[in-house]
Amino acid sequence: MKVVAVMEVSPTDGGGYFQAFNAVRQMQRLCQGRHDFAVTTTDAANMPALSALGIESFHFPTTLYERVRGALPVSLQDRTTAGRILRRLLHPIPDWPGLERRLLGVGADMAYFVAPWGRVHHFSQLTWWATVWDLAHLDYPEFPEISRRFHRRETLLRHALGPASLVVADSEQLRQRLGHRYGIAADHVVAMPFSPAAALSAPDCHPLADVLQRHGLEPGYFFYPAQFWAHKNHVRILEALRLCADRGQRLQVAFAGGDMGGRRHVEQTAKALEVEAQVRYLGFVDARDLRALYQGSLALLMPTYFGPTNLPPLEAWSLGVPVIVSRHLNQQTGDAALLADPDDAADLAAQMMLCGDAEVRAGLIERGSRRLRELEGQRSEAEVQLLDRLDRLKARFRCSARAGNSAAESPFKSA
Repeated sequence: MKVVAVMEVSPTDGGGYFQAFNAVRQMQRLCQGRHDFAVTTTDAANMPALSALGIESFHFPTTLYERVRGALPVSLQDRTTAGRILRRLLHPIPDWPGLERRLLGVGADMAYFVAPWGRVHHFSQLTWWATVWDLAHLDYPEFPEISRRFHRRETLLRHALGPASLVVADSEQLRQRLGHRYGIAADHVVAMPFSPAAALSAPDCHPLADVLQRHGLEPGYFFYPAQFWAHKNHVRILEALRLCADRGQRLQVAFAGGDMGGRRHVEQTAKALEVEAQVRYLGFVDARDLRALYQGSLALLMPTYFGPTNLPPLEAWSLGVPVIVSRHLNQQTGDAALLADPDDAADLAAQMMLCGDAEVRAGLIERGSRRLRELEGQRSEAEVQLLDRLDRLKARFRCSARAGNSAAESPFKSA
């Protein structure tokens, strides 16, 4: 059986890119010696990294057909009468019907979308696995990045999850919510915990002293790797800095991440609160700098609203760095982090000042290492489930004539 992972993310997508790449590496390992594996990506910038891993890979950019169809309401893209008329109108556009035909052309039996919001609602022949990282559009519709896309996200989920052969979620908490909200059977969802980005252990990571000097940092700052979205809650950190300064503690913070439209507001808020000198804006940083930026920090500071899980706490634990996160993320962190109310700057400031205690930091580092091992055990159990699903799919594909390698691999064919 040939499994083809679909990467619709770019290196500039931050944590989403790292997690998608983790999923690709994981599936490469699971398929080794059992199934064929390849990757398609919409961004050519991903090709060198895939090639370095020895993965068969294809650059399939989004076609004109897919761009036109994707710009229309999802309700017009299904198999209703309106959807059929739409497909007839778009049929003359080159590369119709896009991704699915190209996947079939490279012998795919199954497509694995390693990031959310994939083009699965365009498929009519291939089996696919879907990925869901959160249901934040239901939890926080008040944020502008959600309110503008709420209905599209909701409709995409309703179209994609039901027909998926399997849904990969990042936690047991999310698995249960998918069942409650969308009626997805429990045995159709695998809870697969995140893992730290492989870039943090790469041999070409830049040295600590060089990275700090280049970014104008001194050891002991709070580190927040996050794109400038409103839900990332940079403003609450600035308010906490002001409160700490009023109590005689002039703390420093380093923000690393691209501007998604929210950086100007953050900068204006810092100026209004008179804490701009305590903030360093690093922009989108080279992945080879990340390890040093974590190691030079006093703690990871992450008062984000979205969850239930996030990648940076795992990365911090893997490098022996204490963690402060939003209180509602406690199911991921357990007792391995200081927890703060993301709506309460005073609570956040209290946790930041508490992290200055060497004994507190030592305890957090120890518990973080233990929590990381627990999650690794859960991930190993989930990988057994994925392998079982792959083997069952291979057996079921032999029941019908289909594109790909399944029929040719039948153990019962005559010599």
